Amino acid sequence: MANSNQWKEMRKSALKTIDETNFMELVLKQMNYQRMNGVDLIDDLDKLVNWYLWICKKYPEPKADKVKPAPTKEEAKKVVDDTLPSGEAELSKDKTNADDTVPSGDKSSAPKKSKPKAKKTAQEKKDK
Repeated sequence: MANSNQWKEMRKSALKTIDETNFMELVLKQMNYQRMNGVDLIDDLDKLVNWYLWICKKYPEPKADKVKPAPTKEEAKKVVDDTLPSGEAELSKDKTNADDTVPSGDKSSAPKKSKPKAKKTAQEKKDK
């Protein structure tokens, strides 16, 4: 009969891993939610939920600060340009305004692409 209580010990050790404060708070929140939706709680549980709400009112959770929206691209460029020395700021403006495409008439400044070498056909080998 020693094994008959083994499950209780296993369950106790597993339940010890749950944070008791978080567990109690979750249960009380759930009971309050049920009460707000019209479920009649027994008197003792109703008093417990009221006590929990009183504690929450007395010690409220700190509200998270509002997250500042990310700056627009223009604002970010202005901040970067303001922090760089004057010569580097002009360079960064040139880089941000530069267009990667080259006009069709001016190909001298375009980066040269290396073409993959085509394999020689059998006819070209014979011609050599």
